[in-house]
Amino acid sequence: MEHDAIDLSQFEDSSEQKSWVPEKPHYDPSSGLYGNFNQGDFTRVRNTAYELAGKVQRLETIRLLKPITTTTATGATCEDESTVRYCLQEFTCNESPAYVALSYVWGPANLSIDECIIVNDVKRTIHRNLSLALRDVASSISGGNSEEACDYIWVDAICIDQSNNSEKEQVVPHMGQIFSSAARVYAWLGPFSDYGASRCEKMLSFLETLGVLFWQLARDISQQRDDNAPPLHDIMASCLPSLTKMFDSCVDDQINLINYFMRDYYQFSKLEYWRRMWVLQEVHLAKDLRFVCNLEHRFPLRLITGGVLLLETFQQHVVACESSAQSLTASRPALRRFAVTNPACPEMHQMLLYTTMYDPAVMSLRLAMTNFCVKDRPWGCVASNAPDMIFGLLGFATSQEREYITPDYVSLTDMVFKDVTRTLILRGGFTDILSWAQLGRDMIWMPTWVPDYSSTIRESLCSQHQAKSWLPKFNAGGALDFEFPPQKSEEDVLTLSGTIIDTISSVGSIWRPGVVDPKKIHDLPQAGNIIFSSNTAQTTTTRFASYTDILSFLQEANMFCSKAEALRSRKVSSVKAEPLGTLTITQAPTHPPPTRDASWRVPCADQLVVNGRLVRSDPVTPHLHALTLQTLEASKLSFTADDSGTSPVPFPIECRPYVESLLRWVDKRIFITQKGFVGLGPVGIAPGCGVAVFDGFAAPYILRKDGWRWPQNKPSSQKDIGANSTDEKSAAEPRVPYEVFQLAGEAYVDGFMDCEVETIGMGKQLIHLV
Repeated sequence: MEHDAIDLSQFEDSSEQKSWVPEKPHYDPSSGLYGNFNQGDFTRVRNTAYELAGKVQRLETIRLLKPITTTTATGATCEDESTVRYCLQEFTCNESPAYVALSYVWGPANLSIDECIIVNDVKRTIHRNLSLALRDVASSISGGNSEEACDYIWVDAICIDQSNNSEKEQVVPHMGQIFSSAARVYAWLGPFSDYGASRCEKMLSFLETLGVLFWQLARDISQQRDDNAPPLHDIMASCLPSLTKMFDSCVDDQINLINYFMRDYYQFSKLEYWRRMWVLQEVHLAKDLRFVCNLEHRFPLRLITGGVLLLETFQQHVVACESSAQSLTASRPALRRFAVTNPACPEMHQMLLYTTMYDPAVMSLRLAMTNFCVKDRPWGCVASNAPDMIFGLLGFATSQEREYITPDYVSLTDMVFKDVTRTLILRGGFTDILSWAQLGRDMIWMPTWVPDYSSTIRESLCSQHQAKSWLPKFNAGGALDFEFPPQKSEEDVLTLSGTIIDTISSVGSIWRPGVVDPKKIHDLPQAGNIIFSSNTAQTTTTRFASYTDILSFLQEANMFCSKAEALRSRKVSSVKAEPLGTLTITQAPTHPPPTRDASWRVPCADQLVVNGRLVRSDPVTPHLHALTLQTLEASKLSFTADDSGTSPVPFPIECRPYVESLLRWVDKRIFITQKGFVGLGPVGIAPGCGVAVFDGFAAPYILRKDGWRWPQNKPSSQKDIGANSTDEKSAAEPRVPYEVFQLAGEAYVDGFMDCEVETIGMGKQLIHLV
């Protein structure tokens, strides 16, 4: 069933429309994004990313594909005389003709639906997805539109010899050059046979309408602000009456239109294109990107991005109000379905935000990996070849990063992951990446310090500032202004310098907010449950927690803090005074006392979530913690008085930043150490684990002892040294074994998050991770 186009103007409070005027964008270093989101110079500035990376050896030659005929029937096979013909030619990059680049999803290899083309008079089988994309793009560039006219196409599956690993390793580092040099990039999203091209085009046209409104308000709001921060929430607030009215049940003639849009928008967000690792750099580097999908109209990236960001920010606002008295969905079932029950898949939002909104001056491989490798569940961004989870992001890399990270399609995947991790830490100084080595990896045979980039990597507790300088900064290990210690010859050992500050004595229960299928979220009682969903936090789930669970978690934190104070008091009272001449000196503890603030700092890892972004706690946070406890305890009494459990005390909206931070951390445990320190660590910790602070690392880490090792090429025994060696010094100083540790994960430890180890002068040692 077809529907009419949705006209946003009928929902607006004012009919006045302002023309969009391009302006030079302003960059906000506190956020890493553009504050003035105007697109006049934005595309030109953004696409100098590859040039800003520095002097890199450029690709010398490039192969380009030229369509010879594009008038062929859909579904051509190798036996059809109408098989599409192409000419593949090689040019020097300095003299190559103008070309367009194709960004698309390869799709699965299926001989029953794959098709044939003829390249240089040789038949070649390609995936049907690519065949359809080539036809669509070829019809555009050979049409009568002089702006679109172009003779050549660059497409990776044909212009790179996929069977030649050496050629792939040579070309992959230069994807930035290929896409930034293209006159235009066509992003082929795929056919929309499931719900019809006509409805898809109307849905995209509506996103364009929202995009125009987004960019106009972005300019107007940016001109009124002094900080040039990205005004996503300010824009949404300006549009809130109009957006809310769209879903108002009183607009009867629009119900079907909105329902169709919601379904089509949801299907659009599920497209495989948004999840493929390879297309991320292609979108980021494009000078002029147009979305194509078997439709006559080509949709520009900036308008689709603006529309998606506006709807995404609106969705987050609606979800944030769900557990409070300010709920917007009580009388709007369509709005609840859109924002809570059936929200758009976050991969689309993440891809558009992270590939188009960052200033090229701050873009890097470490930032791209933080954006796209960190994900809550396995169906985030994926790559058909696991090493491409890293190599597929080299288009974001700086020149320095491209010097020490080079593609390797010969070694086994675990070797690639190990070498990349070691290199990023020791040569790139990207120490935060150690926090990605977590439990639940698919490749469990790798060393515990190596992240599995192809599986789930949850958001770091306190180690994000290196890639995103606008996020909270912790500095447990001090400044990274030293050389890393010499490494062992064993490939699976990573040697770091640091301090083992304490040992865990007891751990609490697992803190695990619930995860609910969005289609079943309506079964949750809204009263008594706090619902949380944030696409900007790399989460693809809707999390919730009951009032009772949150109260138990906070009460457990209070209990552990009370134990810590009692433990500390006993240790201080047991310190003996020793006479020294005429003076009496009391031996003071060699570590700082735990703070009473740990009761509110530890559960939230000393961070709040404000408008979807993490920030360090502020002086108001203790009040938010107290108010949260007060509300939860009052609700507990309310539940006791009312057996139905449907009338808890309304949750204060001002507490949302604190509670969202609690719900952000999944599979964590509160722990206490032998010296009375309280922290929040990974689920796999246990009594007896060590707590270490590595030099130059943002957060402490939990270690498990793994025995002792002899260095490689060691003599079989002490006797062999004397018998076989002519070097008396070697016999006198034999090689000695060294202790090794497994990495259990990153932790927040109250009292050791801001370089306290340096100030109290605790001893350093070499720590060997395996």
